[in-house]
Amino acid sequence: MSRARGGWVFGLWCGVMAFPLLAQQELRITTGVDYPFIDSATGEPGFLAQVLTEALQPLGYRLKVVQSPPARALQNANQGIDDGDLLRIAGLEQSYPNLVQVPESLFDTDFVGYTLHGELSGEGWQRLKGLRVTYVVGWKIFEQQIDESMRAEPVRSAPQMFKLLQAGVVDVALYEKWQGLYQARLSNLDRLQVVEPPFATVSQYSYLHQKHAHLIEPLARALRELKSRGRYRQLYEQILLPHRPPVRSQNH
Repeated sequence: MSRARGGWVFGLWCGVMAFPLLAQQELRITTGVDYPFIDSATGEPGFLAQVLTEALQPLGYRLKVVQSPPARALQNANQGIDDGDLLRIAGLEQSYPNLVQVPESLFDTDFVGYTLHGELSGEGWQRLKGLRVTYVVGWKIFEQQIDESMRAEPVRSAPQMFKLLQAGVVDVALYEKWQGLYQARLSNLDRLQVVEPPFATVSQYSYLHQKHAHLIEPLARALRELKSRGRYRQLYEQILLPHRPPVRSQNH
């Protein structure tokens, strides 16, 4: 084979090998969650972002995560500004009709409280009765449980919550367990206690805008396949478990 012909064949082979990468479409998924669920600002991989990346890859899509305040994230996904929302409770299509739930859970989320003021009495959500609580606007599970028996201080971000807690403005910060543990470490809150058992443990799902409805079932199958072959558990152990810091828990 001549050098010219050999170079042409090699170039063709490179083009064929590169084609799947070039052909991948970008799926822009918005979210109000933070590290360790999505990649950190310094490039440390986030657990859910990695799971969804690996589920989408064989479908010909690459994931782009866009972080937004939780309420805005839902609005942008519903309006089609973004292609979907990373992690939400089931049933949101009733309020956001342009969103379609991927019918395989992405994560079972522990919704907990954080406090500096010792144990909380009672059970379930009743433990918050009469207390000053804070939560991030757009977290529907907390918004649905807040009532007149609690003094609520909604905020725009998790760091704001923990600043209020540290300053003694509130008694309890309501958040997801893993992100809260990470924020506690960032805030140097050594005395912080996790209120357990969780107020709720809920299976959560990804949502796609209806323009991507054709991806719903293939993505669900891809997530099930990651779980069945142990890859999901492997990522959980590699990315999430090392973030277990020595924050004390309240157990009742």
